[in-house]
Amino acid sequence: MESPSTVRLVSLGMWATRSFLWLDTRGGRRALSWPDAAARVGPARRDAPIPKGLRARHQVSFMTGHRCPVAQVAPRRGAVVDVMYLHGGGYVGPLGLHHWWIIDQLVSRTGARVTVPSYPLAPEHDVDDAMPVLAELYGWWARQAGECRLALAGDSAGGGLALALTMRARDEGWPSLDRLLLLAPWVDVTMTNPRAWALEYRDPILRCVGAIDDGRAWAGSRSTTDPWVSPINGQLQGLPATLVVQGGCDVLAPDALELVERMRRAGVEVALRYEPGGFHVYPVAVRTPEARAAFAQIAEFWA
Repeated sequence: MESPSTVRLVSLGMWATRSFLWLDTRGGRRALSWPDAAARVGPARRDAPIPKGLRARHQVSFMTGHRCPVAQVAPRRGAVVDVMYLHGGGYVGPLGLHHWWIIDQLVSRTGARVTVPSYPLAPEHDVDDAMPVLAELYGWWARQAGECRLALAGDSAGGGLALALTMRARDEGWPSLDRLLLLAPWVDVTMTNPRAWALEYRDPILRCVGAIDDGRAWAGSRSTTDPWVSPINGQLQGLPATLVVQGGCDVLAPDALELVERMRRAGVEVALRYEPGGFHVYPVAVRTPEARAAFAQIAEFWA
């Protein structure tokens, strides 16, 4: 069991990746430096194509008849767990190449079959548009899983959405989940935790001011404190066993750690893998020792 007090040297690969992210001026840090970040999102944005290497290693198919595009990536041998993966991007960004890297590793290292919806995004849509789409998809996904265990997973905003969807599944009696995986989840879009702002000098990717605007766009007519929007405010009792993977160089870390403590107090079986030197969603640096260790723990968690 990891804890935020764990002291561990940062690998050269993690240090180099984090340094590159600081030098990169094209990424999320620039986009989130504006208080009107959601309004600056390009309307023509599209999902990144599935990499050729992923297609060569795994079985890739596209599901029809749903209210959003849905891809499924499966191992060439039988899956041990069926996962619905909700991608991050501040609720405004589409599937990126880095998301496909994570999905590739989940299939390769854990034997999972991964269903990946391109759910409706802000600012064109909000949580009340996306939730019915995902609720309908959830029923189909649970039925087609067969004897596989069910796991919901997500990174960043997708992690917050996965938690909110899990709460809804519990409250409305949907087929129950066996596992919940949250990679650096965004669980409070208000960004009112002062410890988050204090971490900006260590975070090479995120900025709080722009994240707040993205969160407001996602909330739509709801309050930004609504549990569908900021699921840390929801009832946590009765949730499935959960693994939270979190880096310390991430403005979302304080709220993610607070979520873990609240889940434990609510009686949820929750494990935390914490990398003090890890950046936001650090397992995306798939060749680093830190990422390999995280995926190994995920495989054990789903076994």
